[in-house]
Amino acid sequence: MRRRLVRRRRMAVIGGIVALAAVSAGCGSSGSDTTAGSAATAASTAPSGTTTTAATSGSGKAALASNCGPISTQAPADPDGMLGAFDAGVKEQFGGYPETVHKSVWTDWKPSHAAPYKVGVLWAQLSNPVQSEGFKQAQAAAKAVPGVEEVVPLVTSSGKLTDQIQQYNSLVRQKVDVIILQPLSPGAFAQPIAAAAKAGIPTITIAGGAVDSANAINLNQNFYRDSQVMASRLVNNMGGKGNVLIVRGVPGFSQDTISGRAYEDMLKSCSDVTVAGKVVGMYTPSVAKAEVLKFLATHPGKIDGVAQAGTMAPGIIEAFEQAGRPVPPVMEPLPAGGTLVYWKDHLPDYHGLAVGYPQTTPIIQDTLARMFDGNGPKISEILIPTVGVDDGNLDQFIKPGWTDKTEDVAVVPDALVPKSSSFDAYFANGDQGVAAGQ
Repeated sequence: MRRRLVRRRRMAVIGGIVALAAVSAGCGSSGSDTTAGSAATAASTAPSGTTTTAATSGSGKAALASNCGPISTQAPADPDGMLGAFDAGVKEQFGGYPETVHKSVWTDWKPSHAAPYKVGVLWAQLSNPVQSEGFKQAQAAAKAVPGVEEVVPLVTSSGKLTDQIQQYNSLVRQKVDVIILQPLSPGAFAQPIAAAAKAGIPTITIAGGAVDSANAINLNQNFYRDSQVMASRLVNNMGGKGNVLIVRGVPGFSQDTISGRAYEDMLKSCSDVTVAGKVVGMYTPSVAKAEVLKFLATHPGKIDGVAQAGTMAPGIIEAFEQAGRPVPPVMEPLPAGGTLVYWKDHLPDYHGLAVGYPQTTPIIQDTLARMFDGNGPKISEILIPTVGVDDGNLDQFIKPGWTDKTEDVAVVPDALVPKSSSFDAYFANGDQGVAAGQ
């Protein structure tokens, strides 16, 4: 009866993009990692013209220009040999993944007692509306799982890693059944998570980077591969040649480090593409606009494309317009509404490129429900696929009333959110105990 009830609960898509929450936490934290595991940057020997899955490219076609190297298919570190048992589609998503994949210690986990259950939610500082919304959604996701009657919410308001570790340990002492964690510094949590595991408490990390441990359950993105796919699409929009400006996010923030490395690894293999320069936009459109204007003032040559770390495209586009320069294709991970409106208003002369991530709530809810139903993960990493924006689905992402100045992030529309069943392969019993979807 319980399983039928669980299946009837559909994923409630209520916003809050995972990767943007990670960006927001990183911007406000002095504890963010400067690296994100060992870099997987070696080029594959696959032929040019490699394509990506529809979930990543939007249209399903993101072939590289013929004079560029392919998207990396190098497998991540996998000391337990776990990825060999997965199908080709899952393996493809791990290409170039810069973290280690471990055999999960939670595959056969079941709660030590019957419901009701208690879940701890520990979030980084609520430094902006995105962070606040993400924290709210993590709590909502836990409360929506059958059997969960108490959620213990904590916020590391100080932004200090030592404070967050103390809060984490307090949740362990309170004997919560599961902890949902947005870590300020993933590398610092391996030992605390191991201690919680000895007490029988799993930790699900999200929106802060992966913890390198078999004891962690990391809901993560493959920023390296996603960024390479975006760079390949940018080169295609440029006709396979020209000058690219790179706009980075926050120096030292792990996701920015990974995406920046991916852009450069891809672009250096494009013999007819030159990196004209790099500026830092701090994930803030106004900062990005100012820095791009400075760059354009001293670089009169044509810019054919812009590779940027996310959310800054409205400011970048404004900079080109203010400088009286042609607006080149600007890639937009986590697209701002203004970017998509500009794109729509300037068709067919302008073709943008953007990808978004599904919302946090259904993914957390799905993972928790499976685990409380005795259906644990096989590996430490559960990758969240991107959803591509193209000319055909552009209207689905744009909300009424948006203008080309809108800085709100466009959430993935319900119709394009990956179904729960797309995560079945990560769990021991497939769809047994699935929280929602088909």
